[in-house]
Amino acid sequence: MRNETQLLGYKQVQKKIIYYQRWYDLILLGFAVALPNLLSIFNISCGINLETSTDIIFVIIHIARE
Repeated sequence: MRNETQLLGYKQVQKKIIYYQRWYDLILLGFAVALPNLLSIFNISCGINLETSTDIIFVIIHIARE
């Protein structure tokens, strides 16, 4: 009985981690998409196009998950 309770608690914690990880990924992705646009508004030449910045963010997400 005790092992089942521990397993149930562990699954709930795992679900919360996955839920927050999705939000974290969305925030990072949003930041990657918004960054070049924000830089262009302030007339700062970033030299990184949109595709490159999203690739970089996906690499960061992958590293963060490891």
